[in-house]
Amino acid sequence: MTISIGCNAAPFAGQKARKLLVPLHINVPPAPGISATQAQVRVRFLDTTSPTAAFAIQEIPGVWNAVPTTPFVVSATPAFDPRTTPELFFTAYASFSDFFDPTGASLPPAPSYSARYRIEVFDPTAAPTAPPLDFLEFTLTGNASPEQSKDVIFALDFGSSMLTADNPNHLARLQSAFPRVVALFRSDDTLGVSSFSDNNTTIPSQNFPHADRGGANQTQRDHANAVIPLLVPDPNAPANKSIQSALNGARNLTVPSSTATVVLVTDGQNQGRIAKPTNPTSALFIVDDGTTSVINSDRMVSTGGYTMFATQALGDFKVEKLLTQLLIDVSASSFITDPEGSLAPGQKLTFPVHVTEADTELEVIVFSNRATLLQIGVKDLPVAPSPSDGHHPQDGGNEHHGHDEHYGHHGHHGHHGHHRRCGNGSEDQDVSGNGFVIARRTVLLEQPKPDEVRVPTVTVSRGLVDASSDDAPVHFNLMVVAKTDLRLDAQLTASGLTVGSDLLFSVALSEYGQTWDHTGVSVHVELTHPDGGKQTLHLTKTAPGRYQKDLRSFRIGVYTAHFIVTGKSLVQRRPFRRECLRSIAIFPRNDCCQEPAP
Repeated sequence: MTISIGCNAAPFAGQKARKLLVPLHINVPPAPGISATQAQVRVRFLDTTSPTAAFAIQEIPGVWNAVPTTPFVVSATPAFDPRTTPELFFTAYASFSDFFDPTGASLPPAPSYSARYRIEVFDPTAAPTAPPLDFLEFTLTGNASPEQSKDVIFALDFGSSMLTADNPNHLARLQSAFPRVVALFRSDDTLGVSSFSDNNTTIPSQNFPHADRGGANQTQRDHANAVIPLLVPDPNAPANKSIQSALNGARNLTVPSSTATVVLVTDGQNQGRIAKPTNPTSALFIVDDGTTSVINSDRMVSTGGYTMFATQALGDFKVEKLLTQLLIDVSASSFITDPEGSLAPGQKLTFPVHVTEADTELEVIVFSNRATLLQIGVKDLPVAPSPSDGHHPQDGGNEHHGHDEHYGHHGHHGHHGHHRRCGNGSEDQDVSGNGFVIARRTVLLEQPKPDEVRVPTVTVSRGLVDASSDDAPVHFNLMVVAKTDLRLDAQLTASGLTVGSDLLFSVALSEYGQTWDHTGVSVHVELTHPDGGKQTLHLTKTAPGRYQKDLRSFRIGVYTAHFIVTGKSLVQRRPFRRECLRSIAIFPRNDCCQEPAP
């Protein structure tokens, strides 16, 4: 008698340069005529017709354990009696990843990828060479879209209200922050810049596609620096600037695609009502007291929506931090950690970086008005070897443990990581400039087990003797960002836009494209109220991988939420930390949110 093994494995839709776990839903009905009294289920990867793809069967400790002597095989526990046990249902996970030429198209014909797997019901008490009690072979198919580069158009406000009398004023903050944030663009990203003022005049818009990979990033930075001196408002111009015109002008740029995300940077003053955009649009509203009403904030639509900063909620580098957050949302990356600090001569600060096997690349970003005085070191990070070492990043290669590399404004020392774009020759480079230092490191695909590696650290230090003429502390903001398959999706929404509405804090945590029922996960929000008061909220688990909490709003102004999630990764149980910033504005009753007349 045979066992009627069943498997439902739907075609998958993945993305290059990301690992995807594909559910294999298995059912094993009882077979009264089987002679064996014990049975287990194992899943075996057989072969693939896709030479550029990476297929395997994923080990998940405690659920599907690898068979030590046989590669690409996992077995389920515990054993069961195949004669009398009611129908069993298992979910194993095939793994798919294609890191070859991530921005290139998938290979024809469709579906682009396929692999053969076999499900076996076997007797664990029989000899290892004994045939299984029964088996089922099936083919898994799917497609993968190319890795997406950033495609962004900035619409910058240089109206007279940006000269608000604080120190420094809004325009000065934008002028210092914008070139620093543009340095985050890669050579294959696309940047467009538009601007607007009170009298609706605009600086001639320009954009830079990635036609020249070797110099595109530097061209983008040069352009950003060239735009800044042109942002000089006319204090005598009429206060009639139109944000709608600014958005329309940005959309009229032709080289960035029609689906590019527009990032609007404005103080939100002297504005008219805008139509809700149909394309991705984010906005950074520059307000200081946390209580300024920004009438259009509810009209912004994108992954991150809109964001504001309030002086009491964030540190010295508010605009840089939130513009970076917007770009991270666009590129689907995640914050690992976001500390701040200050250093006197000879001091240093060290921060742990909880890297997991789901992380494939890190960006270490330091913003400081005196960045030339700082040195940044990374230690114990398992970085991928150079392709010249004879290793492809997909193969893992050699680890680098105990390696301490330093880099700063004056130059780069140690080994450089490489951008994971096998096939096109592009590499990451450390970038530094006025007010920032950025370093990118590609992490090994298959990292050591948790007991085999120390926790990586980032050290920010200042020499005893430096170029400064005083001993004043150097303030900095350190941001560590990961290109990762361990994703945090956090949202801050409200039941309404006026005071008294409920704020809803929600988090969805996923790994390799799947939602897991993790244990030991902690999710909390450090909430800053419009009046500067702070509160810690602990979110409650509502479903596997989902957490939320609500809170009644009692104050008018900007609420800033710093989401922090900690736990352990799925496969290797390595500690992780993920963070993000979200904000929302609450308005006075009857003072906002009215739809314009037809």
